[in-house]
Amino acid sequence: MTMDSTSEKQWKVVTTRKIDGIVDEVKEELFDVMVVCSGHYFEPKIANIPGINNWPGKQMHSHNYRLAQPFTNQCVVIIGTRPSGMDISRDVANVVKEVHLSGCSWNSSVDFAKPMGQHQNIWPHSTICYLFFLDLFPL
Repeated sequence: MTMDSTSEKQWKVVTTRKIDGIVDEVKEELFDVMVVCSGHYFEPKIANIPGINNWPGKQMHSHNYRLAQPFTNQCVVIIGTRPSGMDISRDVANVVKEVHLSGCSWNSSVDFAKPMGQHQNIWPHSTICYLFFLDLFPL
């Protein structure tokens, strides 16, 4: 578990990038909020990622997303690059510090080292393999 210097709870997200089935890169990053966008239309489908059920903070499915304002000035990870994930990432990009968009179905031309979108604060990531909740300042 972790809390940053402002005592906010955060996700530690570990992603892997595979090329031809072989792990090419592993990254660890911290986020304030997680939005899961892996459902189909109105039927919520939660991603099966080890550690996702241990998160005590903000976590929501795209089915419940309405407004970007509750995410203002936060660092958000969105799981799912289908239409709802892409739409929400573009919407919240207007108010958040950063959006990190994780998916398994990226076009081969996507450059993971460069931001996407008009605000240049949407960062593409490969599939999330597991999650940790960190507590840097335990009581």
